[in-house]
Amino acid sequence: MLFDIPILLIVFNRPSKTQKLFDVIKKIKPKNLYVSCDGPRNNEPKDIKLCAEVKKIFTKIDWECNLNTNYSEKNKSCRINVIESINWFFSKQEKGIILEDDCIPDLTFFNFCKVLLDKYEFNESIMQINGHCNNQISSNNETYYFSKLNSTWGWATWKRAWSKFTTNMDDFEEMKNTKVLNHFYQNEDIAEWMQKYYEKTFKGKDKIWSLNWAYSILKSNGLIISPFKNLIYNSGFDGSGTSGDSKKFSKFSEIKVNSIEIINHPNQILYNKEYDENFFYNYVEPVDK
Repeated sequence: MLFDIPILLIVFNRPSKTQKLFDVIKKIKPKNLYVSCDGPRNNEPKDIKLCAEVKKIFTKIDWECNLNTNYSEKNKSCRINVIESINWFFSKQEKGIILEDDCIPDLTFFNFCKVLLDKYEFNESIMQINGHCNNQISSNNETYYFSKLNSTWGWATWKRAWSKFTTNMDDFEEMKNTKVLNHFYQNEDIAEWMQKYYEKTFKGKDKIWSLNWAYSILKSNGLIISPFKNLIYNSGFDGSGTSGDSKKFSKFSEIKVNSIEIINHPNQILYNKEYDENFFYNYVEPVDK
């Protein structure tokens, strides 16, 4: 049976990582597969060969698949390419799963996303489904909770949510001065931590596209679905990536990957501050110091 939720793969110049991701993808046989590949960098001649090897992997699809490709001839950079890739994907689909080449999912990740993409498709307050998380234990035997901390290491969303994405942070100083961040995150330490990263993005000191997405969720007062069990392994902390702080955040890739076979839904759609605080104080804060 073909998997009927569209999937976007964002790839570049890492054929070995792309092959590992493709080996997982071909097990679920997506009916609609979108592949976006950035172009080779001018100062890196080897990119021409590597990008060609990456694109060749998708010529090996052996199931009934509607393959859509968006292959750039010139390098756009990670930030621009990811944003434009997701824009392209949602110009054609209403919902879907997004995976970069170093995000290797457990097979149950796909059904987890499918069930929740369908269930919350028309709930404007929910803007993302996380795949990567720390492993926590639910006090109510629930499979997931409603968070305000998003991860883009294997995730899913809807066109109606992505339409709120913005790179414009002109109102950041006002948001900071009026304590909007504190009100949203409901925890001073988490708000301060997020404010530090927003500040870098606002001042152009980093090129992490996902902070603009987190800021868009903040501005929309949105919620994020986060599983209690981690479903994604990130293999990108080996120096091969072009963005992010590998040394600081490599410990995030050490979280054990689990499976989710049965999905038990929360009784209410309410922000669960307790589990965000567990994640922050037991994992994020020690890593970020």
